[in-house]
Amino acid sequence: MDKLEEYRELIYKILSYYASLPYRYGEINSKVIVSQDRNDFLLMNEGWEGQRRVDYCLIHVEGKVNFGFIMTVLKTGLLMN
Repeated sequence: MDKLEEYRELIYKILSYYASLPYRYGEINSKVIVSQDRNDFLLMNEGWEGQRRVDYCLIHVEGKVNFGFIMTVLKTGLLMN
């Protein structure tokens, strides 16, 4: 296995671990989404926090040629009443 494939596996395992942790407030589900070329990884949260619908990307990891992987920690998305 080459280094790039090792990084992809490691990123997937770490994000899957965080997705498996129970959310403390509300009924929130976490999902790991991986692009077909395995260069983009998202940790998404969706569900209900009380009466509010929530849907957001928490972490985005992007593979860049010649730069390795870049992680962006986000909390963006939709909060609906």
